[in-house]
Amino acid sequence: MFAPASAVVDAWTSKLAQLGAAGAFEPLECYAKGCAVTVVHASTAKAEEATEVITRTGEFHGWQAGKMRSGLIEHDGDRVEVTWILDAPPPDSPVLPEELPRDGLDEPVERGSRR
Repeated sequence: MFAPASAVVDAWTSKLAQLGAAGAFEPLECYAKGCAVTVVHASTAKAEEATEVITRTGEFHGWQAGKMRSGLIEHDGDRVEVTWILDAPPPDSPVLPEELPRDGLDEPVERGSRR
């Protein structure tokens, strides 16, 4: 399960960077029941912006098992941490489809171009 989860996190990292909502991704950790990755953002606003982008990606919608984001954890007023959890799929089930759903990033891209 590490390889598909790593591909998802790599895509999120790239898309966030392209849209100016990048965060610092810590190493992906996978276990029998799923994977988790913690992301540190510069502010609550950046964490929420990144959440909007991530939840509009084909990788997020294509993940064929449970997924969630933790609440915001504030550190010293200048960093906000969240953890994304990608559950393992049922046995013998693919975790990602052969073709991912289309990204729904038109709105965040449009907002970003107006800044």
